[in-house]
Amino acid sequence: HNDMPSDAGMLAQLGRQFALHASGYDVIYRLKTWASDSAYHYVHTIGQWLRHEDGSEAAILVYSNMNETVTANQDIMKRYQSWQRDYFYTDILTGLPNANFMRAFGDEKLAQYFLETGGAAGWYFDVNGMHAYNSRYGLQCGDKLLMAVGSALSHAFPDGLVCRSTDDHFVVIAPFHKDKIDALMQQINAQVQNDVDGVSLGVRTGVCLAKPHMPVMELLDDAHTGLKEIGTNLNVTWHLYSPDVDQKMMLAHYLVTHFNQALQEHWVQPYYQPIIDVQTGKIAEAEALARWIDPVQGPLKPVQFIPALRSFHLLYRLDLYILQEVCRHLQEQIQKGEPAVPVSVNFSRQDFDNEDLVQQMHKIIAACGIDASLIRIEITEQDVSEAPDCMKKQIETIHRRGYALWMDDFGSGYSSLNVMSEFPFDLIKFDQKMLMNLDAGHGANRYI
Repeated sequence: HNDMPSDAGMLAQLGRQFALHASGYDVIYRLKTWASDSAYHYVHTIGQWLRHEDGSEAAILVYSNMNETVTANQDIMKRYQSWQRDYFYTDILTGLPNANFMRAFGDEKLAQYFLETGGAAGWYFDVNGMHAYNSRYGLQCGDKLLMAVGSALSHAFPDGLVCRSTDDHFVVIAPFHKDKIDALMQQINAQVQNDVDGVSLGVRTGVCLAKPHMPVMELLDDAHTGLKEIGTNLNVTWHLYSPDVDQKMMLAHYLVTHFNQALQEHWVQPYYQPIIDVQTGKIAEAEALARWIDPVQGPLKPVQFIPALRSFHLLYRLDLYILQEVCRHLQEQIQKGEPAVPVSVNFSRQDFDNEDLVQQMHKIIAACGIDASLIRIEITEQDVSEAPDCMKKQIETIHRRGYALWMDDFGSGYSSLNVMSEFPFDLIKFDQKMLMNLDAGHGANRYI
C-alpha cells in the first residue's frame, strides 16, 4: 500500500510503539491499495497483542475500510447544510420567508419596486388578541390561525414580499393605494375568519411609505410605529405612519431624560388659574396648573409632557413637586402678610398606586406650615370612576385630615352619579359640554 505522505510518519511511530508494547494501536489514516485508482481510502486499524500458553505473542490487527462511512457522513452533512440554508430563510410553520430573508433580500425587493413602479410601502401586521385566542382554542388552533394569516397575506399581495417576522407579526413589502386599503383589509380579515375555527379578531397593520434608498429594516420599524399608534381601538385596522410620530417620540425621550433637571432647575412651575366669585368679582380660589418652560424646547403644554411622564410613571413626582411649589408660594405670601386664597392641586389616578402618597402630601404641607384649609385635592371623574379599593381608602384619609376634595371634568365622558355618593367630594366641576347642552335629551343635563 501507499500511505498518505502526511500520515506515513505517524503510522511508523505508532507502529514502533505498538511493537515495543509502549502503546495501544487505534488509528484512522489514508492509503491507496495496489489495485486502487488515484483516490485515497480511509482505513481504521485496531491492534492488540495476544499471548499464547507457551509464552509466545502475536499481534492481531483488524483493518476496516471507512470510505462508505465517510461518504455517508459527508452526504448527511451536505443535506443538513442544505436544510440549514433553507430553514435559515424560511418560517417552518407558515412556509413563508422569515425575518432573515427580509433582512437579506428586502432591500432588493424595495429597489425593484422603485425601478418598476416608482415606489412601495412597508407593512407591519399584527394578529389581534392572539394570546386570548390561544387560551380559548388551544395552541394547535393558534398555529392554524397563523397559517391562515400567512395564506391571506400571500393572496392579498401576490407580487409582494410577505414574511413572518416573529410570533404573531408579519411584514410585507408591497405597493400602497390609500383608496383600496379598507377593502383590502376587509378581504384579508374575511379570509382569515373563514379559514379558522372559532372567532378571530383578525389582523391590523401599520403602513409606512418608502423613500428612495431607505433601508428596508428602517422602513418596517416605522411601519411598526404606525401600528402602535392604533393602540387598543379594535375599530381601526390600519394606520399610516407619519414623521410627526418620530418628533413626538423624540420629544417624549427628551422630556423623560431631562425630567430630574427640570425639577431641580424649576423649569416646571405652577401657573395659577383664578376662580372668581361672580357675586363679588373677587378671586375666591385658584387652581395650580403645571407648565414646563424648557430652555431648549420652549414653553410646553401639559398635553405635550403629561402623556410622556405618565408612560414612565413619573406623574407621582410631578404632582408632589407642584404641591411643594404651591405650599412654598403660600408660605411666602403668608410670611409677607399678603392675602392667600385656597389652591387646588391636581392628582392623577396613577399617583394613588403609591401607598405612601397621603403621607408624602401631608409631610410637604406640614413642613411649610400650611393649614389644611388652604389646600384642595383635585381628581378627575374618570380617575375616580376607575378607583380600586386602595385608592378609595386613600381619598377617605385625605378628607379626614381636613383637605377639601374636588372632582374635575364631570360629564366629559361617560358619567355616573354613583361617584357622588361613593366619595366625600366638597365641590364638583362640570365639564363645559354639559353646560352647553342643558336642554339636550329632554333637559336631562339641566336636571343634573
